[in-house]
Parts: sequence; C-alpha cells; structure tokens
Amino acid sequence: MTTVGIARLGNFLSVVRAFERLGRKTLVIDPKDDYRGPLVLPGQGNWNHTLETMGEKLVETNIRGHQYPYLGICMGLEILFEASEEGSSPGVSALKGVVKRIPSGSSNRRLPHMGWNLVGEKDYYYFCHSYYCEPAEPLQMKTTTYEGFEFPVLIQAGALWGSQFHPEKRQKSGERFLESWIKQAK
Repeated sequence: MTTVGIARLGNFLSVVRAFERLGRKTLVIDPKDDYRGPLVLPGQGNWNHTLETMGEKLVETNIRGHQYPYLGICMGLEILFEASEEGSSPGVSALKGVVKRIPSGSSNRRLPHMGWNLVGEKDYYYFCHSYYCEPAEPLQMKTTTYEGFEFPVLIQAGALWGSQFHPEKRQKSGERFLESWIKQAK
C-alpha cells in the first residue's frame, strides 16, 4: 500500500499522525471527493452529520463496492450498518444490522464509555462512545465488556474493517492493529 486516504472528519489529524509514526504516506481527502484507494474514516462525530457529509461516489466505490480496503474507526464503523438510534439518516448498509445506544442497565453505566478496555487476550484500546453495533448476521469480530455489558468492538468483513475503539492512540496495540490493516490492504 503506498498511500492511505484519510477522510477529513472527526479526529482525522490523530489518525494521520498515527500512520506517519508508522512511516506511512497519507492523503487527507474531502469526504465528498471521488477518492479511489485504501480509505480510513476516523471516529468522533454525529450519525446524521457524518452520513450527510459523505459523498455518494466515495461510499459506492470504497465502502459498498468493496473495491478498496476500508477501515472505519468508531463512527466510521457504525455508519457501515443500516440504521442508528442516534439519528434518522439511513446508514451505508454495507453490513446488515443496527447501531444502538449502550443501555444504562442496573449499574447505571456512565456514558459516554471512555477509557481503556481489554480486547482479546492482551491488547488494550481506547474507547470514547455511547453507541454500539448489533450485527444481524454472523461476522468475524471481537468483543469487550463495559460494566457488565458485552458488545462488538472489531468487525472484519472482507476488505471492510471497523473498530469501535481508537487504534490511533499511542499504544503499541494500536500500532499493531494499524499495521495489520495495512498488510491485508496490500
């Protein structure tokens, strides 16, 4: 992979810096551009605003069309689904399922969920979100637990990768994750 396109949304500068720390070339793109190539859609944002900002050509080519590797971080993962309790705009529908608000439960969970959580057996990642994805079909994924509530945090479907966590934060596990995505994207 020569260049990673990073959509100018949310915390895109943190994502650019993370790829630069790995020695990777990046290209910051306007989400309405007709970009064709490996694409990262950064986290932080509002469902409706993010979807209204995305250009249809970018969505068709890079996400629905599965023509290029895609990494959605936080909101970038959530928009892959059909709908969200956060907004009224339809999702990209690259994956079947919905995005729901994390329930308060009997423990009165604090939202947003912010902090470091274990994913898998040894990797900790940073989270900052109030919603989670609920796939309607079996997918390759990993989960974590927040105050007794388990939810998916890493989803892989072919060239589509999505993480509810923020791998761009300065942790070795995040760098390993981004390197893994880069390797599969070649």
